[in-house]
Amino acid sequence: MSNDNMVSIPVQCQGYSIQHTNSNILPPETMSACSNMETDQMEPEECINSCVFNIQPDWYLALREENGKTWITFKERGQLGCHSQIVSEGESADDQSFNICCEDDFQLSKVTNRSIQITHSKAPGIVFKIIHAEKVFKSIHTKNVSSLDVSAGGLGVSAGDDGSSLFVWETSKGVVRRNLEGHYGDIYSCKLFPSGVVVLSSGADMRIKIWSAEDGSCPVTLTGHTAPVTDTAIVNKGMNIVSTSK
Repeated sequence: MSNDNMVSIPVQCQGYSIQHTNSNILPPETMSACSNMETDQMEPEECINSCVFNIQPDWYLALREENGKTWITFKERGQLGCHSQIVSEGESADDQSFNICCEDDFQLSKVTNRSIQITHSKAPGIVFKIIHAEKVFKSIHTKNVSSLDVSAGGLGVSAGDDGSSLFVWETSKGVVRRNLEGHYGDIYSCKLFPSGVVVLSSGADMRIKIWSAEDGSCPVTLTGHTAPVTDTAIVNKGMNIVSTSK
């Protein structure tokens, strides 16, 4: 990538001197593809990044019932998914685990009523742990959630619904504290800085915004991208950010 495609913008916000660098994504032909590689031929890190498990969202409720069933899918990048069902005989006598089974390609281990560890025959060295959510908030968004982040200090930020909704909320009760308004069009990414009280967002309007989660103000708007900003990353303690566009 040439330096002509990069823009560096220093800004001052909330006591941080932030260096913002943006660039377009490398074209596919310059990136190392692994979709045609067999999982067992990959290095462990490559394997983790190339496969995923999806499970029915209310699996922990379905498996409490005798003969309860929940769907599960294993998918490698660029390949068709492998689908199966987990079948339950109900919770154990001590109510601490499920009595469940699955097809041979899926192996279950360390089963409790709050989590399951699962592997697949195509990626035997990779173990996924699926954990039952401790809390479910249904009142923050009424439609989809496109991006989400939480802090150790008790705040969460999420984007979704009609595309331009950006909310700051309490992780303890799901109470919305701020509605951050200022983006035009869909918001693709939202993150909290390490301080837990500063929000970074980007979206289809080709802008990156830095907000105060405490009062909802937006002291900094970064421009320079010529296409929708699809993702951002906060480097270390927040002195630098990185962004990418279509």
